[in-house]
Amino acid sequence: MIYNGPCETCKKKINTPQWPMKYPETSEMIWMRDYKRRKKDQFSKMIKDPQKKKILSPKTGRKIIREVINPKWEDGYKCGDYKGPGLLKTVRTPAAIEILMADVTAICMNIRNGVFYRNPGEKCNMWCRYKEQCVRGVEIDIQELSEEKAQAYGTLDPFSD
Repeated sequence: MIYNGPCETCKKKINTPQWPMKYPETSEMIWMRDYKRRKKDQFSKMIKDPQKKKILSPKTGRKIIREVINPKWEDGYKCGDYKGPGLLKTVRTPAAIEILMADVTAICMNIRNGVFYRNPGEKCNMWCRYKEQCVRGVEIDIQELSEEKAQAYGTLDPFSD
């Protein structure tokens, strides 16, 4: 979200009684994944006849169950449709959005610099494809930490000066 400040006519109203000093409470954010197109239909277009009426096949001459148009196909999404609305409305102030984006940017920079505090949660079990590597990394960190503590305790001589 980019806001370059008020326009020229509004800038002239600053510090006058006409200047409202209020920000809109609703903002629109763009979710780029919603602009991707769907690769297939939600429901198949043709289904077997629910009443199981058989007809003669023109190719083989045998009786087959006829196919009819699926009533759900009309309501479902089709191949080539966009995944969502794209513009998401939110009731956050611009200051709250700036703080949120600063937090996201800081986390991204930490991940890129290799400083990321892994804390696998319950959502990792379903969605994250790097769950195993992440959990193994946490286990290795804990093991290294316990080995360092063991060396520190093991090398101290309690009876020395």
